[in-house]
Amino acid sequence: MVRFFASLSVVALAFAACAFPSIDFRPADEDDGNTSSTSSSGGAGGTGGVGGAPSVGGTGGTIATCVVGDPNSCPLGSKCSYDELSGTIDCVVAGNRPAWTRCASDGDCETGTFCDGVTAVCHPVCQSAAQCGTTASQCILATDTAGMTIPGFRVCTSNCSPFDASPCSDAAGNTTCYYNPGGSYWDCTKTVGLTQDSNCNGEQQCGRGLVCEAGSNTCLPWCVPVGDVFCSGISSVCAGVNPMISWEAQEIGICIDV
Repeated sequence: MVRFFASLSVVALAFAACAFPSIDFRPADEDDGNTSSTSSSGGAGGTGGVGGAPSVGGTGGTIATCVVGDPNSCPLGSKCSYDELSGTIDCVVAGNRPAWTRCASDGDCETGTFCDGVTAVCHPVCQSAAQCGTTASQCILATDTAGMTIPGFRVCTSNCSPFDASPCSDAAGNTTCYYNPGGSYWDCTKTVGLTQDSNCNGEQQCGRGLVCEAGSNTCLPWCVPVGDVFCSGISSVCAGVNPMISWEAQEIGICIDV
């Protein structure tokens, strides 16, 4: 299946004087078997024999010749990762860019991470969300450069801050934090890095702390608390969205002009 960024309309909560914002979001993966660290069900499958070689992710997993996440599974200077040319899990050249850093190919990313084809960011590899560090992180299917999900090969989401995009790193190029409404998670992605009030047409364009509001095709700030006035000037309000978006148990809105 394909993962990609697209436009999804979201209706603001009732503010009589507000224009209703709609937001460019990345759609959820269809039945990708996401695992959440807050749930004990839906975890990634264990390893199993396929044609004499182990597979990652249980039934339907990608054939593997090494152990993902094991730094001793491959020779020095290489890592166990998804090899797009062969379509298998194999020892490939390892880079030196850490997790949440921008990448052009998996060869940029260090051992234990993978360059996701949709976000163009190095993500930690995982078999369950318990390996991902935060309670809100998920262990989702990674994508190749064509945007297709890779059977049985998973990476962590970052649960990044919508306001400053941490832990997303700009060390190798612009990154930002976006929200996936279907998967209900925040994650790092590449971005052009447009500034507030710039014209935009997707989540991979606006800079940190901003979201592409599809109704006006404008980069606008995320904000809290919802209902707050003067969030970005004397004629603005922090408008909530439906369904509600939250981060760290706090409802998040979009600062729009009224």
